[in-house]
Amino acid sequence: MRSLLPAAMSLTAGAVITVPAIAMSEGDPSSITFRVMAREKIHAGYKGMTDAWVVETSLEGGGVIRFWIADAAPFLVRMTLTGITQNKTSKGVHYDQSFDMIE
Repeated sequence: MRSLLPAAMSLTAGAVITVPAIAMSEGDPSSITFRVMAREKIHAGYKGMTDAWVVETSLEGGGVIRFWIADAAPFLVRMTLTGITQNKTSKGVHYDQSFDMIE
């Protein structure tokens, strides 16, 4: 759900947005903060190159989720997860993830 919230907001470079969160289990945050980092051109599948806002949010326990959000639907262009402590292979090797959301 984290990607939907900034996609529904008016974004500007440098903005810091904090929204309340519902704790589903012990240790869950009571709020989530998003930082609008920059505006970039990014490949968006069939749409070709498009301008998108780069929005970051940190995870409890470590790691960062980064979204690239376009001004028009479909809004979510790309998502990366880096430094997530739970993302490890069975041998304990850490890995990052990247998802292109538009084909």
